[in-house]
Amino acid sequence: MRIGQKVIPHFAHEQLDGCALGQGEGEYHEKGKLDLYNWLKQQGGLEVALEPYIEKIKQRPDILVKVGSRYCAVEFQCALISEEILQKRTKGYLRIGIQPIWIIGKERIKLRGGNLAVLKPFEQLFFQQFASNNYPILLSYCPRTNMLTSISNPYPLKTKVYGNMVTRPLAQLCFYDLFKEGLLSIQKLYSCWLKEKILIRTQKNRFLSHIEQQYFEWLYTKGLHPQHLPSLIHLPIPNHFHVQTPVYMWQSSFLLNIVVPLQVGGIFHLDNIYDKLLFYSQRKMIFSFRKISEEPLKEYVQLLKVLGYLKQLNKNTFQKSKEILLYRTLEEGIKNDQHIIKQLKDRIK
Repeated sequence: MRIGQKVIPHFAHEQLDGCALGQGEGEYHEKGKLDLYNWLKQQGGLEVALEPYIEKIKQRPDILVKVGSRYCAVEFQCALISEEILQKRTKGYLRIGIQPIWIIGKERIKLRGGNLAVLKPFEQLFFQQFASNNYPILLSYCPRTNMLTSISNPYPLKTKVYGNMVTRPLAQLCFYDLFKEGLLSIQKLYSCWLKEKILIRTQKNRFLSHIEQQYFEWLYTKGLHPQHLPSLIHLPIPNHFHVQTPVYMWQSSFLLNIVVPLQVGGIFHLDNIYDKLLFYSQRKMIFSFRKISEEPLKEYVQLLKVLGYLKQLNKNTFQKSKEILLYRTLEEGIKNDQHIIKQLKDRIK
């Protein structure tokens, strides 16, 4: 037990070499955990326990909440831990029918304007879904300001995530507000996404990740530069958070490998093209219970159909309707980016 004039009384984890559970047990974490515990205790209809030990899985959640006949484990995570530990703890709860609710420390995320957050890959693992028909939600809490932030309906792009963001005082929320998602305005998203499309065309190829190096080398083998890419590449779609690879990479692979080489009138079958896509890997979503109603690639194909470039012959067979242009200059590419985004915005008015 640690007690002092400047320290919130708490049980400290004995420091053992190699023990990941001892990380992050500082004042920020302790105050946040106690804030959440007291907030839950003040609400009617909930049974709340602080740091109970669950013998069956040998885990000790920050807070255990009983709602009717169901249990939820609330974890306030401030420290960086391995994905393996995160998965193990989550699967442990799920195995015995306990719903995990992960809330990360607000200091781990950076908000950039009303609909943009900067999240490293570790923080993106905490997007969680509480029902099969919901979009993912990321929850964060700041014990210094007593504010809880939710990010839902995410459109991730590397370390950026566009989404519906709501920040409210914890005292104004009830337990069930944790599960409420909000939808991002698609008009706002398209306006932001135009800037991202232009960034892809103009970015300097410095400090690239391994997959980015592979992507640019692949483009160069085709005699292409990002400035030349069709404006149909790098378009946001509702379920693209299910794909680990950045949007512009897998859409480039599909368009340049499958559609562009076809003559107008040529056909392709969706069932036969996955092995030809160089950049298309599913995202690891530890907390995802969502059944994908529309797989991301199929959503993209439907968008190309709406824009008039493809015609659907049957469920999985499509025909190329018109040529897809490669641009000669940066100015031509940006002009057409603006045109395609305007088309998308006009179609949802």
